[in-house]
Amino acid sequence: MFLDGSGPGRYFDSEEMVPMSHIVVDEQQAAIIARAGRSVQVLDPKGNIVGYVTPVPSPEEIARAKKSRDQGAGGPVYTTQQVLEYLRSLDPT
Repeated sequence: MFLDGSGPGRYFDSEEMVPMSHIVVDEQQAAIIARAGRSVQVLDPKGNIVGYVTPVPSPEEIARAKKSRDQGAGGPVYTTQQVLEYLRSLDPT
C-alpha cells in the first residue's frame, strides 16, 4: 500500500485506490499520540495489540530530516552501479 499523493486518507491497495479506514480518538488519546514521538501500541479492552499508530511529524521534524538528508550521513556516497561492482568483486567464482 502506498500513499498516492492525491489527498489524505487514500492509498493504493494492489491496483485499486481505496479510501483509508478511520478511527476517531478522543482529545486525551490524540494528545498521547502526538506527545509520544514514536509509534504507539493500540490495545483492545482485553489488552491485545490490534495495531500501531505513528504520529504525524511536526514541521520542525520534517525540516530537520530534510536538512540531514541534504547534508548526507557524513560518509561516502556510492551509486547502485558502484555497489554492484564491489559486490561482484567479492565473488570468487
